[in-house]
Amino acid sequence: MGKNARPTFRFQNLGPVKDAELELGDLTIITGRNNTGKTYIAYTLYGFLRQWPFDGFLLIGRELRGSNDRLFDKSLKSGTLKLSTNPDELRRHRAEIVDQLCSYYSDILLPGEFSAEAETFENAVFSIDMGDPPDLAALETKRYEDPFVSLKHEDGALVMSVTNIDTTSRIREYSLASLYVSLLFPEFPLDPFILTSERFGIALFHRELDFARSELVRKLQHMESNGGKGRNPYALIEEESSRFARTVQDNIGHTRSIPVILERRSDLYKSKRYDDIKRMMQGYYKVVNGGVRFVSRARKEGRRFDIPLHQASTSARGLSDMYFYLRHLAKTDHLLIIDEPETHLDTANQVEMARMLARLARSGVKVLITTHSDYIVKEINNLIMLSRSFKNKEAVVKELKYGEEDYLEGGQVRAYVAEKNGLTRCEMNEYGIEYPVFDETINDINHRARKLSVHIWEDQDE
Repeated sequence: MGKNARPTFRFQNLGPVKDAELELGDLTIITGRNNTGKTYIAYTLYGFLRQWPFDGFLLIGRELRGSNDRLFDKSLKSGTLKLSTNPDELRRHRAEIVDQLCSYYSDILLPGEFSAEAETFENAVFSIDMGDPPDLAALETKRYEDPFVSLKHEDGALVMSVTNIDTTSRIREYSLASLYVSLLFPEFPLDPFILTSERFGIALFHRELDFARSELVRKLQHMESNGGKGRNPYALIEEESSRFARTVQDNIGHTRSIPVILERRSDLYKSKRYDDIKRMMQGYYKVVNGGVRFVSRARKEGRRFDIPLHQASTSARGLSDMYFYLRHLAKTDHLLIIDEPETHLDTANQVEMARMLARLARSGVKVLITTHSDYIVKEINNLIMLSRSFKNKEAVVKELKYGEEDYLEGGQVRAYVAEKNGLTRCEMNEYGIEYPVFDETINDINHRARKLSVHIWEDQDE
């Protein structure tokens, strides 16, 4: 990878956001006042990355099928494809592909991500500056050994060859396109997983949503049995279907899928990152007869309980999806996006949440959060300070009850304030992130408290 290896995402004319740039770290924090565009940015990024593998392969596949494509030296029929390792050519080629995908996303797909009319986003633009290209000339080809495709260096290019020419053209096309995309864009895929602010309601109402969907199917079947007479089926679908943003639909889909993912193990399963949630909630989750239950870890008989999730506290409901994600789905190339992770958590658990997010970032899962929590930000700063050298560090760390897994390098973190119709990147110093949006509010309320207490004290003194 080059020196400027991280992509920069740009958002223009997106709701309250007029122009904003975002570079992801291992842990990315966006804060700011209400209605400043934090969720718009997070949801837009999620939508693009969610489409990336499909659209990327589709575009490359379309190029492969072109008979006179200037990007490739040999046709698909030969089962061979060359990718130049020249940095300037790679930079131009990456920009050309990304620009096409971003234009398609901005013009066609973006309104659907928010379940909005096209006019709402007619001037919105999502774009990416990919930064420096990967150093393909130094690439170790053995890392990419595959049953279908071989890879080798040849005359300033990487040559991809289908090892079994008798495979179908579709398999050859997919194999070449998949390898081509992974070589050209090692920054992607950041396979995204999102927990929306609606997750608390989803845990309660997803069964009712399933019922509504079944009822719609029943009505359509009834229309068919009547020979299609009566109402227009498309009008019925429009009327009966709930209009949710894509992020919410995917969050609902995850909640629905919990009973069928239980046999899978995430990349974090052995490290038991889901135990962080057990400690926060003093309980754990299980699935019985297709339904999620929350079980307390209390030892005393009178305090133990095992209840359906809908009867549990709001905080327990809100963390259930994350628990099953960490246990069964999380991968080290994932981007975990959480809208306001502090919601319905007490202050102590907001601190614990900060530690969990830092541990995830250290484990290889990239994390993006939008937050209003000063507690999360302050604890992240504590974890950044932990990574520094100072006198009697071992004794201090032990006294404060931190572990080595809590250390967080400042370079892993990107922090922003949503303000002035854009994003302001926060400075980083030896004490962590400088967050004026919180500091100003805290200083103001402390000033008021001191002013009032002085007047009360003077009045009592008289």
